[in-house]
Amino acid sequence: MEKMRLDLDIIKLKHQLNYFRKLYPTTYKIKKEYDLLMNKIIILLQNQEKIDYKSFNTTLMNEPEIKKFYEETELANINKEFIFKKLNLKEKNFLEEKKYDIKLDKYNLFSMKKSPNNKFVEEWNQIQKDKHNASLNEYYKDRDWKEL
Repeated sequence: MEKMRLDLDIIKLKHQLNYFRKLYPTTYKIKKEYDLLMNKIIILLQNQEKIDYKSFNTTLMNEPEIKKFYEETELANINKEFIFKKLNLKEKNFLEEKKYDIKLDKYNLFSMKKSPNNKFVEEWNQIQKDKHNASLNEYYKDRDWKEL
């Protein structure tokens, strides 16, 4: 039952994506709605991968654009997790304390995109400054050597 519902949800979103492509044939990738649709499809695909790998593979093979977006998303998530493992203890504690989701990266802390101006980002930047201004002894003392 869950497998069927998942397949139907993915088909529905693919139809919405095709409709969106017809509405904006040249600029559809620039629109925010496109990103939202693709992210919804990616979330459903991740669930489908766990439940029914054959359907998941079929979906990716039939839609090269979705496959490319999925691979880029997965690669970005792997990179963010790798970066998170290399953070020092203060940075990890700060992110865990604030319950910051590194996969979503709402404030672009782990990407090259510009971060918004708010208190959370200011605190993060201050932690970064403190880390870079620390002595070598303090810098290496604040590492989690088990993670590396």
